Amino acid sequence: MRLLLFTLGLFSLCCSWSSCVTEGGEVLFDVDIEADFDIAPALNTFETFYFPINRVPTNISAFVGTTQRDAIGRILPARADVTAVFTDIDWSIVQEVSVWMISTQDPDRRAEIFYQDQISLNNQNELRLFSSNSEVSDMIFEEAVNLEVRFRFRNITPGEIRSRLQMKFLAFGTE
Repeated sequence: MRLLLFTLGLFSLCCSWSSCVTEGGEVLFDVDIEADFDIAPALNTFETFYFPINRVPTNISAFVGTTQRDAIGRILPARADVTAVFTDIDWSIVQEVSVWMISTQDPDRRAEIFYQDQISLNNQNELRLFSSNSEVSDMIFEEAVNLEVRFRFRNITPGEIRSRLQMKFLAFGTE
């Protein structure tokens, strides 16, 4: 009886997960965007620090290929990592981080695209961020976007940290 209940529970979990994955339509292509920024040394633990990264190219035309613009239903954030470029850094100094995308044409149009507010105290050499459900196709089709990376630190930053933000977005077809 327990095996039957376990099997039914597992089956329903798999079915609900697969419906979430295919809910947005077919994945047409993915968009990879990278941006580098510097974190200054000796930043305190009391404030949230903002790191603007202006005019980051999306290179959307290289990713779209032969796909027609009207065949694209929406573009959603999928995955992001923050890594140190030239040094080994223990990212447990960070308490929380979020990444915002801001339109270059209308600065009032902005969306939180990635975040992490439960960063482990274990020594880690990269920050994996969760994606939000923000639909960003209009901004990505602008060819360049502004980004804002917000950090709140758990410990004082040990020195200047040259950082790289690597992001992946998925473009879904219309349903």
